[in-house]
Amino acid sequence: MAQFLTGLSVWTAALYLILRVYSTPSVAVYSAVYLITSSLYTVLFISWRTIARKRASVFKHLPKPKNGDILFQHARAVFDEPIGVQLTEWLNSIPNNGLIHFYGLMASEYLLPTSPEAIADIHLKHVADFEKTATFRHWTVEFLGHSLLTQERDVHKHRRPIFLSMMHPTRVEGMKPMMSSKVKQAIGHLQYKDTSGVAVRDWTGLVVIDITCYFAMGIDLNMVNGENMDIHDVVSPILEGNPRQKANFRWHMGMPRIVRRWVPRKMDGEMKDAYAAYYAVMSRVISQRREKSDGKDFLSEFLRSGQYTHEEAVSQLFVILAGALENIASVVSWTLYLLATHPHIQHTLRQDLLSNPGEQTYDTLPLLHGVVNEALRLYTPLPMTVRKAIRDTTVCNQFVPQGTYVTTCARAINRAHHLWGLDAESFNPERWIDRSTPEKPKIDTLGGATSSIAMLSFLYGTRSCPARPFSVPVARRLVAGVVEKFHIEYLGDKTPQPVGFVTSRPPVDLKLRLSCISPV
Repeated sequence: MAQFLTGLSVWTAALYLILRVYSTPSVAVYSAVYLITSSLYTVLFISWRTIARKRASVFKHLPKPKNGDILFQHARAVFDEPIGVQLTEWLNSIPNNGLIHFYGLMASEYLLPTSPEAIADIHLKHVADFEKTATFRHWTVEFLGHSLLTQERDVHKHRRPIFLSMMHPTRVEGMKPMMSSKVKQAIGHLQYKDTSGVAVRDWTGLVVIDITCYFAMGIDLNMVNGENMDIHDVVSPILEGNPRQKANFRWHMGMPRIVRRWVPRKMDGEMKDAYAAYYAVMSRVISQRREKSDGKDFLSEFLRSGQYTHEEAVSQLFVILAGALENIASVVSWTLYLLATHPHIQHTLRQDLLSNPGEQTYDTLPLLHGVVNEALRLYTPLPMTVRKAIRDTTVCNQFVPQGTYVTTCARAINRAHHLWGLDAESFNPERWIDRSTPEKPKIDTLGGATSSIAMLSFLYGTRSCPARPFSVPVARRLVAGVVEKFHIEYLGDKTPQPVGFVTSRPPVDLKLRLSCISPV
């Protein structure tokens, strides 16, 4: 882009001097000539850049998809909706040895890793060689604050341990009774409402935010009973993912920073206003907690450390709350939908839960484990991440020059036929159950796959989601709570498709009928 703008500036000055030498053109004439010639220059520049990059590519020998656009090549696959659908199709249809290559705008080069070995190289062995793209980081910082989501290198290395400490299995274990109590409270409240058409994403989001606030901030807001809704109400609009937000995101990802500054958009102001509302609410909460920071929750430890600014505390808490809303609530919603469309599995799970009551059941029951993990596999909340090589490196012994984009598509890996079998895109909880001893089925932690990297719902390596130890127990308890008390039916006649532009979530109109089986 710098070359393009430099060339355009030189041409603008040259054109002005040429016209001045031969005449004194009017503004209209100069503007018309400039518009025509600059358009021609733009076309020639894009054509030259595209052809030159393709001729110089070191990835010519790698398998790649066919029939790309003249201008965008295959860049549309990165902005696909549902996210990752096109990449999943490529992974399962193009023969490869761990990498698929495709071109983006002006032949910018992308790699799609398709094997556990390639993913391990990118996310563990050579993780320091890849970073989130600058445009994504700028967008995130501008509208969501500077947090672990955007931090790289030493800053990320320094901040991540506090999240890992918060999500330590021992700490999570101590919070499990609270999770179960909150779920029971939510189910009891739901019993007295009209459940003939429950907007499942909204309801699960409310319960999950309530649990997460207690876990992260030591505050029982009692949202499941309709109290203290301000945190939920300021977080949800930021993550709504409506078409206008999506279009604005694509604008920011596709346009140079200088153009974005010159052409501000109305949606930018709305996003900033939404985050400002969240900031005001969380600032009040943090001020209250600062007066009594003797708890063992994340916020108390964050404040006691004295290493972080007020702004960073607000931003880091947003990551936790947004992650809960986007990840746990989405997974629970999809799990309930899948159980509604597979009534025999729903019935079996209910019988297993009722036959094995108790807190321990939620973490040891093989079918519950299989149902939740299968929903996580098929409907991963973060279907795709894009990183960029900041230096020359290698992936699967393939030289990867600086500037190459690497698209890790969790959706594609989770549905890869060569990793999960030909039924990879089918809902099959049995793949997570070891029935080698029929009378004592056990949990299969790999789901029949040959590698743990075949399941990328929480990514992998040092940039993986640290919230997994917390997210899965909450999801299991919430799913179990609903299944134990309600018969679940899907009200729609079409298969719902995931929506979203960074994370993936159920559509807002996904509704389920919950018929009460027994009193709570």
